[in-house]
Amino acid sequence: MNLIEELCVKETKIIQKEPTVVYNTPFGFSFYHLNHYMYFFTNENYSGTITQKDLLNVLSQLKQNPEKFRTKPESILVLESKTGLKAFRHETFFGGWQLLKDEQWSAINNPFGLSGPYTNNEDNFEVWFMDNEQEPRSYQTLQEVLDGLKEFKLI
Repeated sequence: MNLIEELCVKETKIIQKEPTVVYNTPFGFSFYHLNHYMYFFTNENYSGTITQKDLLNVLSQLKQNPEKFRTKPESILVLESKTGLKAFRHETFFGGWQLLKDEQWSAINNPFGLSGPYTNNEDNFEVWFMDNEQEPRSYQTLQEVLDGLKEFKLI
């Protein structure tokens, strides 16, 4: 039995006027294939695409830690306490947490280590100091994010 069969419940739904097999997980999200792409959607109505390799990686991690999708990592909790902001799910990046202060700065992490640029785990970030820099900084540690916030007098 593979992870999808082991952890998910299949059902057929109509998506874009087509009968589509949807896999519901016990972790707060579902996924399906359509037109050669794999899509996810969460109970909070966030959605996006995800590769099959990344999906299997996510399911493997959730099998070991079923609360990982629902729980904020310690680095996010630290940023929340230092900034007074509340992190929210990034809308299209599966599992990513984001902090955003007006149009001044933004930080996003990658708790499941999904493929893609800019960040690769729950304890490093893509951070963008929008008023001060043209491009976001990639792979920033928590301390580097805090240092940048202090440098630009944002905390």
